[in-house]
Amino acid sequence: MDQARELLNEMQVRRVPPNSSTYDILICGWCNLSKQPELDRISKKTCRTEARTLFAEMNEKGFVPCENTLACISSTFARPGMPAFAAAIATLHCELLARKSSDKIAGIGLSS
Repeated sequence: MDQARELLNEMQVRRVPPNSSTYDILICGWCNLSKQPELDRISKKTCRTEARTLFAEMNEKGFVPCENTLACISSTFARPGMPAFAAAIATLHCELLARKSSDKIAGIGLSS
């Protein structure tokens, strides 16, 4: 994940803005890393913080996370002590599914 962080920094230096896929990959990576049993408690918390920060940044920039990213972040934060954040993610997930469903009915089709 250090290399991923370096890549994101390099993209910013070169003025190549990250897109939705960039955020999706990084968020899922941090979420998956936070679940590794060999990590100590502080390292797991750091990974979750990175995922949450990137998720907030993604939303601030107007990017919509894919369903897989929402599932990753939901399962990571659906833990005791974090019900409000997990509920917010679940609501966002439902809104995304509803939007995709209505777009399919209208024949628009969303790309992931």
